Amino acid sequence: MKTLKKSNLVSKSGRSLSELPVIDLTTDRRISNSIRRLNSWLLDEAKKEADNNNDYFSKVMLKGINLKNITTADKDTINLVLFGETEVEILLKE
Repeated sequence: MKTLKKSNLVSKSGRSLSELPVIDLTTDRRISNSIRRLNSWLLDEAKKEADNNNDYFSKVMLKGINLKNITTADKDTINLVLFGETEVEILLKE
């Protein structure tokens, strides 16, 4: 499992990723919203990575992901495109 710190988020190709969205763990509703924001951010970054690498196959796979009904396989695909691994842990504390 790859572990990333918030300050140095880079893709498998070395491209710097945009700032991580706000993650709020104070209530159940805020946790759910944070997960939605994080999934959306990850998908957007994976699409940018596929565009950056001219990876047509990944573009097609990512285009079919529905954020309203995201599966574990979808999340694994996103992480594989972005980081080259299906399991990635992001440390929020610096």
